[in-house]
Amino acid sequence: MDGLIPSCKIASWRDLERVVSQDPHTSNIGQVIYRGHRRHDWQLEPGLTRAFSGGAIPPNWSAGLLRKFSLSMRGRGFDFGGRDDNEIWAIGQHFGLATPLLDWTESAFVALFFAFADEDRPEELSNPSRAIYCLQRSALDELLPDLFFEPRLGENSRLVNQAGLFTVTAAGGDNPVTEVINALSEAGAINPDDPRELSKFICKIHIPNTERPACLGMLRKMNIHHANLFPDPGGASSYCNDWLNRAVAEERQLQAARKLARAKAETQASREVGVPSHGAGAEQAIADLLGQLGDLDRTGIIDVETTAARIQERYQIVAGIDWWAHPTGRARLKVDLKRLLASIDWPESSRDILAERLVEIYAERDERSARLQQGGGES
Repeated sequence: MDGLIPSCKIASWRDLERVVSQDPHTSNIGQVIYRGHRRHDWQLEPGLTRAFSGGAIPPNWSAGLLRKFSLSMRGRGFDFGGRDDNEIWAIGQHFGLATPLLDWTESAFVALFFAFADEDRPEELSNPSRAIYCLQRSALDELLPDLFFEPRLGENSRLVNQAGLFTVTAAGGDNPVTEVINALSEAGAINPDDPRELSKFICKIHIPNTERPACLGMLRKMNIHHANLFPDPGGASSYCNDWLNRAVAEERQLQAARKLARAKAETQASREVGVPSHGAGAEQAIADLLGQLGDLDRTGIIDVETTAARIQERYQIVAGIDWWAHPTGRARLKVDLKRLLASIDWPESSRDILAERLVEIYAERDERSARLQQGGGES
C-alpha cells in the first residue's frame, strides 16, 4: 500500500509493455486510464486542492474562482455563454488555472512520457522512482457518474492528441482517491482492507528512476514527444529544446570517445611517423625538433625545454577534433604558435618556418592516428 492506494514496482520502464498487455488493460469492454507523475511521492491532488494544502475544496472558493476566471476571459477569444462549469474549468486548466480537474490519458505510454519527460531538480529530495496511476474507468462510471469528464468542444488540441480526459473533484471534496474508495466501500464492491480487491479499480505502478534518455528515445519512435502531444508553439519549442539538449550531450560523448580512441592510437602512430605524441616524451620530442631547426638557443636566452612544454600546452588547447582536415584549423594553430613564439622572443626570422613545421608534424601525426582509429588499430 502506498498511502491508501495499492501499488507495485516493476524492474524497468521496459516492463510497462508487459503489464499493459494483460487484462484489464487490453479489455475492449473495460477502460483503464492512466496518469504519469515525475515523482513517486506526488499524490492525486488537483491544483485547486493543493491551494488548500491538500484539504477539501471550499465550495464558495471554487465558485468564486470560476466566476472570476469567466469574467477575466471576456474579450480574449472565448465565449463561455451556455457552457457548463467543467468545460470552463477545462479551458482554464489548459492555460494554467488552478482547477478541480486532473488530466488522465487512455494511453499508458503517454502517461509514461509525462512521468519521464522532465529531469529531477537538484534542490529536491531523492526520487528513487517515478509513477503511473491506473484507474478503472468503466467499473466506476456507474458508481461515480460525475467523476469523469471529457470536453465536447475542440479548442484543446493537446487533449485530443494525448487521448485525454479529466477526473473532477467536486466542491467539498479533497481528491479522487478518497471518493473512489468511499463509493466502492458503500456499494459493497470491495473489502476496503483487501488491497487486491481495491487494486482492480485503482493502483499505482512505481518505475525505477533510471535510463530516462533511453525511455524517451523509445517513446519518440512511437511518435510520443512534445511536438505531437503539444501541437502548439509551446510544444514545438519544448521539442526543439529537447533535441538541442540531446544533440549536445551526444556530441560531448562522441568527442570523449574520439579523444580516448586517439590517445590509444597516438603512441603507435607517433612511432611509425616519427613525430611527438601526447605522452610523457612529447615535450622532449619537440625540444629535439627545435634543436634540429637550428642553433636558435645559442645565446642562452631561450630555454628549449621550456619552449617545448609551452608549445605542447598551446597545441592541446587550440587543436580540436579533426582540426588537421580543415584549412581554418591549421591556420588557427599556426597563428597561435607564432604568437607564442613572439611572446618568448623567439628570433623573428624563423618564427614562421618553425610554426609551419610544427603544424605539419602535428597534422601528420593526428591524421595518422585517425586512420588507425578507423581501421581498428591496424596499420
